[in-house]
Amino acid sequence: MTKIAVCVCSGGIDSTVTATIASEEGYELHLFHASYGQRAEAREKEVVEEIASYLNAQISGMFK
Repeated sequence: MTKIAVCVCSGGIDSTVTATIASEEGYELHLFHASYGQRAEAREKEVVEEIASYLNAQISGMFK
């Protein structure tokens, strides 16, 4: 049975560490990112994409 982890990911240190731990523990990793008009929206999305690429994770989310 495949273990799946969904991590709410802003691109900050806390969510990045959490996602990394899940990945290292063998979970199939899915990152969820929400865009809600925050000032750093473009940069956050870029960083989450980089994290997903590095951890071989899928991205889903809510985008404006």
